[in-house]
Parts: sequence; C-alpha cells; structure tokens
Amino acid sequence: MKIAESLLHHCHEVGSQCVDFLFPPQCCFCQQSLNGPAEFDIASARKITQPQLCKDCTSNLPAITNNHCLKCGATQGPHIPADEGCVYCQSSRFSFSGAISLHLYEGNFRKMCQFCKQDSGQRLTGYLTEQLWKSEQSRLKSWQCDAVVHVPMFWARRLVRHVHPAETIANCLAKNLRVPFWHRALKQIRRVPHQANLAPSKRRKNVLDIYQANHFHHFKEKTILLIDDILTTGTTASECAKTLKKAGAKQVHVAVLARGTGR
Repeated sequence: MKIAESLLHHCHEVGSQCVDFLFPPQCCFCQQSLNGPAEFDIASARKITQPQLCKDCTSNLPAITNNHCLKCGATQGPHIPADEGCVYCQSSRFSFSGAISLHLYEGNFRKMCQFCKQDSGQRLTGYLTEQLWKSEQSRLKSWQCDAVVHVPMFWARRLVRHVHPAETIANCLAKNLRVPFWHRALKQIRRVPHQANLAPSKRRKNVLDIYQANHFHHFKEKTILLIDDILTTGTTASECAKTLKKAGAKQVHVAVLARGTGR
C-alpha cells in the first residue's frame, strides 16, 4: 500500500510539473499566477484543471450569506424574513415561483459578472456557478426540477457574441442536478434594445411577447429551472417563465449569479 501511495504521489508530482509548465495555473479573473497544491490528495489533484481564483480576488468577493429573499433571490440581512418579499421585489409580480442568486450585483462582483460576458471569462463563469451550487444546492434540489433552460439571446446578437454566460451556468447546474439541459427550449423571436440600456419602467414592455417555446421539448406538467446570469428588475425572467407556462410547464424557478437592484 505504501509503495502504491508513493508511486501515485510521484506520478502526481511529475504530472503536475508538466501541466504547470505547459499551462501555468492562473486566476480565472485577474490572470495572476497561482501556486500549486502544497500537499497531495485526490481533491488537490482535481484542482489542477479546475478554474480557481487567487487569494486577492477571493478576498474581494462578498461573504456568502444564507439569508436570501425567496421571491427574487436578493441577499438580505440575517434577521429579515425571507418569504415575504424584500425591498427590491415587494411591489413586483413574477411568473416564476422563486429565485436564487450568489451575490448582489455590485462592487467587485459586478466587475466579475461583466467579465463573464467576454470570451476569456468562461472559466470564471464556471467557477462562480460552482460557488452558487455549493451555496444553494439544498434549495436547488428541493425544487425537484425536471429540466434546465436558459434565457435565450437573439440569433443575430449571438453571432456577434461568441459566449453566453447563461448557457454555461445552465449546463453546469444541469450536470450537478443530473437533469437534462434543454439548450434551445426558448428562442427570442425579434430583436429589442438591451434591457440594461433601459429605465426599469420601460423594461416590461420591451420584452413583452418576444420569447417562444420550442415544442420539440415536452413541457407539460414539468418543473423548469430557468437560468440567467443577472436578474435586475426580473422582467426578462418573468416573461420567459410566462412563455414556459403557456407551453405547459407546471412551475418555473430561477437561478442567477447576481441579483441587481433595479437601478
């Protein structure tokens, strides 16, 4: 047994040195070089190829909180009721049943979410999605979703932008939940101005009836997990959820990396 462990340890060291030489480990946000694992174990061996943040970037992330608004996913203080809506959503009506997020869309986390929209940001998207899974997997599992769907992008815009963070997030969460990822379950049927460029009061009208469900998927009586990268006013996610329900879905829940404040 000791000989086998010693041989495995030696193979790991050689392999790590080769990988580090060919592909030096870097922070998936600031690209700063990372130190390799100090001690050998199976978990550290897996980290060689997994996205990681450096200590500086990790320290700039907000602390994980276990108290989120169950309606819109916004993080809240520890003593605020989570099931009655929060300051961001008390006056809002959504077509989805509930939402989760990792952090509020502000500060350094806002910069990370913006970087996720770039070609070079997909490793960071994967890392943040894993953090979302670790933080919220109990609630995600409790929803008992039958499939994962992402908020679509208009086809012409998708040609210009080579990556779509919502797809990456949806694919990762579907694998963790062990349910199908329905890649093209929704489509955007006409181009409209980007929601981020509009005042909150104009966003609902902007996305009205712009989504369509692809009926090669069987939505009837299904519970769907809808994915986007950022939820601000909730109008886009709500319109997608409405479309899924019209197609027969029983219930729609939402998961995002960041919860904006509607400003």
